[in-house]
Amino acid sequence: MIYIGFLLHAYQPPTQSDKVVRQIFKESYDPVIRSLEENKNFSISLDIAKSLAEQLPMSFRERIRELYEEKKIELVNTAAYHYLLPLVPEHIVLKQLRLNIEYFQKHFISDEKCPGIFPPELAFSPALPALFKKVGYSWFVADDGPFVYQHSNLPQHEQAPQNWIPSYNKCGALLRSNYWSEKIAHKKYNSGKEFFMELVIGQAQWQKELRTTRDSYIILAIDFETIGHHHKNAISEFLIPFFSETFEHSSLTKIVPLEFIFHKFSKTDPEDQMPAGSWSTSKDDLKNNIPFPLWKHPDNYFHRLWNEFMDIAFAVMPDSPSVALRSLYDKAFYSCTPWQHAHGNKEIAAWCMPMFKRLTKLLPKRPETQKLIKIYEEMNAMLR
Repeated sequence: MIYIGFLLHAYQPPTQSDKVVRQIFKESYDPVIRSLEENKNFSISLDIAKSLAEQLPMSFRERIRELYEEKKIELVNTAAYHYLLPLVPEHIVLKQLRLNIEYFQKHFISDEKCPGIFPPELAFSPALPALFKKVGYSWFVADDGPFVYQHSNLPQHEQAPQNWIPSYNKCGALLRSNYWSEKIAHKKYNSGKEFFMELVIGQAQWQKELRTTRDSYIILAIDFETIGHHHKNAISEFLIPFFSETFEHSSLTKIVPLEFIFHKFSKTDPEDQMPAGSWSTSKDDLKNNIPFPLWKHPDNYFHRLWNEFMDIAFAVMPDSPSVALRSLYDKAFYSCTPWQHAHGNKEIAAWCMPMFKRLTKLLPKRPETQKLIKIYEEMNAMLR
């Protein structure tokens, strides 16, 4: 049996325009959820950031809750405002996770637990698993790219686990298949049916090379907006045919919650810690020790300023900030800013600048605040 985890990552920044959110809702969020409602055999795993959920209609949130209660949606926790977790202090990581789970509990899951985490951008660092475990999570999702790179000396069929789960500090790493997920993300398929057949053939070849008939798993994880918004016909051309094929071949494949995969397969502590990285980190990036190239690239001066601003801001954060200042600390440092700058989208990267400016005005007057003002002014000038 091939167990397939299919996760959609739903997020928009708190500064996104109402017009764009409405467009994505019409093209992606609403029709995908409707396809789950109309097809009894369809189910997904979903992580949804508070920064997006609070911009969506209450009626839509109620639909997600109903699908969760029907066990057609598995909810996975994430950072409320999409902070890149390896780049922020531990207490900020915990705050982001707490804000999001509190939102889940209020609108979706009541007092039930959420056992796993989807870190934004699947950004991983070796310090995170122990922290996740410490606050009660059993597993997290990570991209298999860094794991594969670490084991590139092995035969290809042994580079990424598909019938066991790596465990770091007693917290399971559910590795997203970069190869298969990116084929969906970049529309490298003719149809969902053909993609399904390619996946099954690929798994059969993996079993042959490994000389095993044991059960295996594949985790597919993409941005929610890929289905219907970025790829306009992906619901009819990919999603429905793919899910239909998995059901038609139910003796061979089954779409299951990630929590099922975690409990189904054995956990093993690898000899070496998986290197830091994300789902956007290339082999060359890893080779050059640049784990987060779209957020902290050594050759990107804006990245340097953004990270310096963030580091100083968190270092001087008051123990008891005002409500307004606390809100800025919760929302201002979403990961889109350096990502957009890395892609040349200066106008979008500038969306957070008003929050940065306000933060400098609300902080106590001290030398560090003056430093923040200078960094803000330099970043703002670069984005004009």
